[in-house]
Formats: sequence, C-alpha cells, structure tokens
Amino acid sequence: MSQYAKAIGIFEEAREQAKKAGDRKGEGVYLEHMGQCKQALGDYVLAIACDKEQFDIANELGDSGAQAFASLGLGVVLLQQAVVERRDAVVDVQKLLDAALHLNTEIRMSHTHGWVYTVNDALLHLAFLLFH
Repeated sequence: MSQYAKAIGIFEEAREQAKKAGDRKGEGVYLEHMGQCKQALGDYVLAIACDKEQFDIANELGDSGAQAFASLGLGVVLLQQAVVERRDAVVDVQKLLDAALHLNTEIRMSHTHGWVYTVNDALLHLAFLLFH
C-alpha cells in the first residue's frame, strides 16, 4: 500500500471524527488533504469529488478564503487531468506519425511525391486538431 493510500485512510478517519464533533471546517480540511492524495494517485474523479465537497462546505460556512482555496484545488486537478488525457493523445499521435513515416518511406519507393505530401498534410492537420 502506498503512502498516499495510507494517508487517505488516516484523513478519512479524521474526517469522520470531525463530522461526529460537528466540525465542518475540519471536514473541509480533511477533504482537501484526501483530494490531494487521490490526485497524486491519479484518481482525478475522486479528487474532483473531494474538492467539490470541500467547496460546498466552505460555501455553507461562508468562508470565502476556503472557497477560493477549494476552487484553486479543483482547477489544478482539472488541469492535471486534462494534461494526462492529452498525454495519452500525444502518445497516440506519435504512434500515428511513426506509422506515417514508415508509410512515407514505402510510398516514396512506389508512388509520386505529391501523394506522399498529401498524407503528411493530413497527419499534420490531425495533430493540429488534437492539440489546439
């Protein structure tokens, strides 16, 4: 079990104790820490859920500082999730480009250069669409 997973267990227990004591602010703090651990483990869905719940508690308490902090945390998780998902797209595009280069070599041996450039243009356009 990773250190993050252990920490999540500790923060969940601390949150339950805060909840029993009626300490809503404490619940929010422990949700923040749980969300950060879940984010570190790549569990963006649960990290987002923790940040949203933390925001709701801050909103309920009228704590604008905690609302801002929860919003920032949510933004960071969403950005990291987007980067990771885009990284997967980068790997897919790299595979496509590698295949295209291989195909280019084969096509150059047997076809005109005009058609080869059409393949390159289509792949560059695909990469542009994925990254913009």
